[in-house]
Amino acid sequence: MRALLERVVPEVTALAGSAERIPLDDSSVDAVFAAQAFHWFDKSLALPEIVRVLRAGGLFAVVWNQGDDDLPDPRPPAFREAVKELHDAALRRWENEPEWEDLLRDSGLFAEVHERQSVPHDHVLDRDGILDNLRSVSWIASRDDREEVIARLGALLPEATYAIPNRASVIWATVR
Repeated sequence: MRALLERVVPEVTALAGSAERIPLDDSSVDAVFAAQAFHWFDKSLALPEIVRVLRAGGLFAVVWNQGDDDLPDPRPPAFREAVKELHDAALRRWENEPEWEDLLRDSGLFAEVHERQSVPHDHVLDRDGILDNLRSVSWIASRDDREEVIARLGALLPEATYAIPNRASVIWATVR
């Protein structure tokens, strides 16, 4: 992602780092955003590091997208089931993790933790866009057999443009 940022917005300063080792000075930023990544953090190291770089009253926001199961999904049932099986198997690695609101609240690092808020939206993609998106999700991107998995999923997905119901969710907390 950093390479893409540097290519698309060359005037930006992009720093190499991680949530556990942020290359910024203490109290140097007003906000830190984790989008589609918080589940990968070593939270025992990342949360104090995030708080370290935030100014007093600074904001930490966790943002992610997920399917909206309350609405019909236009993709073929066999495709949806295959994706669900892969997703559910991968989620087992995080099944004992507390809800993120509780984790932030129980850390003692934040003055206030706001409850999850969600906004519905459609993720509109053609077949290639869906397969590229799946290549980028952690539970497929981290697999050694990801291209074989994508090929199997692609065989279940006809050419079309799909409006996939999603919810964008956010939790935010302010530091002391």
